[in-house]
Amino acid sequence: MTGEWFRRLVEHAPDAILVVANERLRYLNAIAVQWMGAQFSDELIGRHITGVLAPDAIPQMRSANAVLREIGEASDPYETQLLRSDGAILTVEAVSVLTLWGGEPAHQIVLRDGGALVATRRFDAILASLDEGVIVVRLDGRIKLINAAAIRIYGLGADATVGDFAREAAAVAVYDARGNPVAPQLRPGVRFEGKVVECSGQVYGVDMPTGERKWLRTGVRLLDSGDPDSDVLVSFSDITAEREDFDRLVYQANHDPLTGLPNRAFVLRKISEALASPDCGQLRAVLFIDVDDLKTTNDTLGHDAGDELLNAAATRLRQAVGLTDVVGRHGGDEFVLLIYGDATRAELDHLVSRLRARLAAPVAIVDTSVSIRASVGIVEVERDDGRSAEAILRDADRAMYEAKRAGRGQGR
Repeated sequence: MTGEWFRRLVEHAPDAILVVANERLRYLNAIAVQWMGAQFSDELIGRHITGVLAPDAIPQMRSANAVLREIGEASDPYETQLLRSDGAILTVEAVSVLTLWGGEPAHQIVLRDGGALVATRRFDAILASLDEGVIVVRLDGRIKLINAAAIRIYGLGADATVGDFAREAAAVAVYDARGNPVAPQLRPGVRFEGKVVECSGQVYGVDMPTGERKWLRTGVRLLDSGDPDSDVLVSFSDITAEREDFDRLVYQANHDPLTGLPNRAFVLRKISEALASPDCGQLRAVLFIDVDDLKTTNDTLGHDAGDELLNAAATRLRQAVGLTDVVGRHGGDEFVLLIYGDATRAELDHLVSRLRARLAAPVAIVDTSVSIRASVGIVEVERDDGRSAEAILRDADRAMYEAKRAGRGQGR
């Protein structure tokens, strides 16, 4: 390909274009002349490639050219360096195309600004070094970009592809910070009805392909805030260890270390929540239970035996009530039960009898058999109950002492 037709085609092209035959420069367009730091193309025509390219760039170009077999066939992009007339080196991206020049095989070298290439590689290097997972999602929901940290956080191998990640991410369950399932259309980065819910620092739980639940602090935003159809940037960091530490502290603050039951503070909060709900959250009654003769067990068999007795009582109380009911330890030898539902007073009295019978079954402690006796106080909660949680618990405690005065192992 020679003559005016070729010149008109490439002279005003936005890319720099060289034609090389037998490793000598046969043609270059105006952009290439400018990049080379020359005033006229005649200054460069006929020059050997050793006077056009940096020494380290020559083998790369030769390799790219060598694999081309058919006219019009193009190489993969590669990086090369031009030797400017002022001695400076200009890094550019190149693509070699096999062509004809004067009827003989030649190579058209299309050059693009290497500054963008260098910037892209620098960006890729930064992206790869981040501990934070980064994903860019297109308008159609396909993943445009993903970094190594995102793949690692999801527990996939280093050789995992974008397709592997997309399949796994679509299949896993996602939860909000409270552990409630998140609907698929509300997941971070999902575009629903043309909109994306943007957030910063939102915490989500994700059940990973490995079976582990990880907690991720997540940010979602449009790359172009002024364009609702722009790509969506999703970033996330693994805060599982931090979340587990927090959950452990919350658990310790709300549970009795001996029995593992909810503590007094937790019980009071549950009562308050029920009182603030319509129909008192279906909280029907509060039972206050005192284990009789714990001091005797401690004095005769030791405090470890007393702890075993309390654990046995806790286990039996849990077994005696429904899944929605709450069994808590008030402290010392006292327990509190929150009973939910529509039980009548007769049914509550029957429950107390069942509790006392279950507790009374002998339990083996320190090579001896011990029966657990308990006094139980009952306070019913009305739908429009005006008392506070503290007042209800205090009334239940008072009812328990009335039962105890009536005779140990009684309910009232």
